Amino acid sequence: MGEKVAVFDMDGVLVQGVSSWATVHRALDTDNEKGYLAYKSGRIDDHEFMASDIRLWSERGIETVDEIEHIVENIPLMKGAETVVSYLQGCGYIIVIVSGGLDLLANRLAEELSIDHSVANGLETTEDGQLTGRGVLRVPLLNKGAPLRVILGRIGEVERIISIGDSPVDIPMFDMSDLSIAFNPREKSVSDGADRTVFSDDLSDILEFIRPFENVCPD
Repeated sequence: MGEKVAVFDMDGVLVQGVSSWATVHRALDTDNEKGYLAYKSGRIDDHEFMASDIRLWSERGIETVDEIEHIVENIPLMKGAETVVSYLQGCGYIIVIVSGGLDLLANRLAEELSIDHSVANGLETTEDGQLTGRGVLRVPLLNKGAPLRVILGRIGEVERIISIGDSPVDIPMFDMSDLSIAFNPREKSVSDGADRTVFSDDLSDILEFIRPFENVCPD
């Protein structure tokens, strides 16, 4: 028998807010719509997109990773996140985060929720924590399936995959799953690409679809 794996997007799923990068922009009163449009049109790549974010923060006087961590540490969990993770752990699932968001937040969640594997993008720093202006790319936004495949390779034989996401970039994870759930999907394509769709402010509402999928879980 192989392992059972539950894969979560982070921003908008395990935590409130559509993007941890955007949360920093709001806190600093910056806006990288220009960089987003350039990335979306293919004029810049993931590395350049992250660098354009960090450059705007630096222009606001942000110099250290600690300053960014202070902002994201206040991002609240999604209501019901602890319930869902605990339920799946009780079912024997390995819990995974794959996110294009900030690893500062993903690492916090991994500790708080006892996540087994977590991969997210980061901020390059010097040894003393000064930002270099470059990001650390671990999760290409247009290919979230790649880091997931790496994690699955580390896990070994996998019997079942459940995935939960909210944006088009999560569809590659959906395609690899036995059950995929779009949670408050931002675009119709996300619902179309998922097996089930849930609109709610409480993540535990997805259990409506997970419980019938399992037969050896706690009540």
